[in-house]
Amino acid sequence: MKIQTKIITSLILAIMLTSMASALIVKNVNIGKLTPGEDASLSIGVENDQSYNIKDVSFSLDFSNLPLSSSNSQDSVTQIDEDDSESFVFTIKASSTAKLGSYNIPYTIVYKNQTLPQKGTISVDVSGDVQLEFSALAETNVVGSSGKVSLKIVNKGLADARFVAVKIVPSGFTLLGSDENYIGTVSSDDFETSSFDVIFNSQSAVLNANVEYRDFDNNLQTKDITLPLTVYTQEKALELGIIKKSNTATYVIVIITLIVLYLIYRAIRKRMRRKKAEAGRN
Repeated sequence: MKIQTKIITSLILAIMLTSMASALIVKNVNIGKLTPGEDASLSIGVENDQSYNIKDVSFSLDFSNLPLSSSNSQDSVTQIDEDDSESFVFTIKASSTAKLGSYNIPYTIVYKNQTLPQKGTISVDVSGDVQLEFSALAETNVVGSSGKVSLKIVNKGLADARFVAVKIVPSGFTLLGSDENYIGTVSSDDFETSSFDVIFNSQSAVLNANVEYRDFDNNLQTKDITLPLTVYTQEKALELGIIKKSNTATYVIVIITLIVLYLIYRAIRKRMRRKKAEAGRN
């Protein structure tokens, strides 16, 4: 009988401990945009799923070995009523050298008459924006000449631009190949260039481009770019030394002149030899 009583008592205690251990449940985690070197407000909703009130609840976060910190790593409430919830609010900061990505923060919940503290982890993201800047470059940019048009893409943001593709619409020039280039990734604090072979038709050429990419949150972004191109006439390009005047015609005239002179010289020599021959016979 005593053995049965001990077993029943142990089962009751186990059930009570299990019940107490699951008394508070983390229901939601809300955080503002957290970027390297900046701070954000973190709100953690905790629900009391028991049929009794729980008093003196303390919620603590552990930032050890994380590039995160907080001016208040602990927050508390006097009571969480049965079937009710309360929010614990923290201000957390990411270090300026924090890498973008998800971080798991260990937490501990302590309350009155608690047998063992509740432990777990919450996840927060350190994120960043893609900040692209564009410039247009042109090579051998002379009307009537074949050259190259390039779009330079600089990423000054904290996040990489991924799956970057560029499509252009010719204006004032003719494409000699595909109108679309796939770049891939433009990393943070880096640049890439997309180039196209063209023939320039007008001084008023314009680079119209559509740029597509995926941001940190994997959302598709598009940018429509219109950038003027500097294109010179043949005369202006010669004046500026961008191109050199062809000397082919001059070379042809000189060669023809030399040939004519040589033929005249041969004819004169032939006539002189003939006269000498005739004089010798006389």
